Amino acid sequence: MAAHRFNRDRRHLTNRRSARIALTVILTLTAFPALACSFIGYKVFAPDSSTFKPKYDKNDKRVSMPAPVPRIISVQRGTTLSGAECTDMGLLEVDLAWPTDSAYALDEVGFYFRVISAAEDADSIFPDRPVTGTVARNRILLSWPDGHPSRQRALDLKVEVFAVNEGLQVGPSAYFDLKVLPGEHRGPPLVPIG
Repeated sequence: MAAHRFNRDRRHLTNRRSARIALTVILTLTAFPALACSFIGYKVFAPDSSTFKPKYDKNDKRVSMPAPVPRIISVQRGTTLSGAECTDMGLLEVDLAWPTDSAYALDEVGFYFRVISAAEDADSIFPDRPVTGTVARNRILLSWPDGHPSRQRALDLKVEVFAVNEGLQVGPSAYFDLKVLPGEHRGPPLVPIG
């Protein structure tokens, strides 16, 4: 009988704890709407060289990685004032085609972006470490605080992207241009446009 009461009391405490956590999350998100707009369309690729095994061809020659082939799927500039729900965020979705004949599988690499030239500071758009996509490893959604079109500047960037593997080997670079006007949207919408 005491064991039954203990289990019932423990379930009651667990339910109360879960309810408190849920209430805290709801209050936090309603008090700070910017937290509700955390678009994370990538995860950090953390190489671990202790598990890395280099690839070799049939002649025992070390195989290098290929360059990804970047393609912009969608770009969406912020449409409202900063802090107003999610529509003040700029969003960029990039697909990085990975050659199927590569000795390195897509799940063995991450991708690093680097702005080569820009009229404006664009460091807030691209992460400072290699990443992979969250849904598809080679489809990456990037977000940045962009604000209202009246406060935006045109983006005119040349971006370098390359693969890195577990052994910290770097593949050749590929490049793409990102030219977007304030308030501009191209491609399928990533969030409702306000």
